[in-house]
This record gives sequence, structure tokens and C-alpha cells, in this order.
Amino acid sequence: MYLKSILLAFSLFLGATSLWAQEAQATLTLTITGVKSTKGNLCIALYNSKETFLDTKKVFKTVDLPLKGLDLSKIKIADIPYGTYSIAVFVDGNTNKKLDTNFLGIPKEAYGFSAAKLPKFRAPTFEEVAFPVKTKEKHLTITVK
Repeated sequence: MYLKSILLAFSLFLGATSLWAQEAQATLTLTITGVKSTKGNLCIALYNSKETFLDTKKVFKTVDLPLKGLDLSKIKIADIPYGTYSIAVFVDGNTNKKLDTNFLGIPKEAYGFSAAKLPKFRAPTFEEVAFPVKTKEKHLTITVK
């Protein structure tokens, strides 16, 4: 009887833990403004730390969507654990899966980040464009330039 009580308590604990883990997932809904073409793809990179920010090999989650027919007001990214994130977005007009730049390193394709105000002559830091995810639904508007 004692062993059954322990097993029951343990299974209830595991069930509660897995239920909490499921609840600690969010869905981001993005509205992207400033896109002037339906040619190419919209590339979205979600970063979860300053150590990996803007490192294309260490992106937490990526979304690559064809622009043609895309509703830019309701882009959903699901299964995001609660935490702090930053987003980088660019319009990949030639679908080569990279942000094209000129010889000075200035982007030739439209891009944006998860903050309205950005530094003028450098890329932003993780902290400058970071946002918290603490609820099941998080809405953001990102403007590409």
C-alpha cells in the first residue's frame, strides 16, 4: 500500500511537470510592415541569447516564407518557450538565403529587427532589440527598411 502511494504521488508529480512544460510554450504573432515586393522570401531568425545573436549558424528558430500571397499581418511562430528573444528579419529578394550587402557591408535587401528604434551605423545588440515572452500569445510589429 505504501509503495502504491509513492508511485501514485510520483506519477502525479510527473504529470504536473509535463503539463507545466506544455503551458510554458508561447506563440509569437508577427506583423511585418514596410515590405515593398512580393518577390522572394521573408526570412525570420529568432535568437534566444546575446552569445548567439546574429550568428546564422546558432539561430534558435528560423522561418522562411515565400512572399507571394503571404499575409504579413499574421505570421505565427509556435512552440516558443518562455524567455527573452530577439528577432532579425530580411526580405530575400533573390532567394539565396542570405542578406546581400554591398562592398561596405551595408545591406542591399530590406531588413528589420524586433525593436522600432535602431542604431544608425551598426547592427543592434541583442539587448537593444530583446523582448520578453511570458504569456501564451505575444504580438510584435516589425518594420523592414
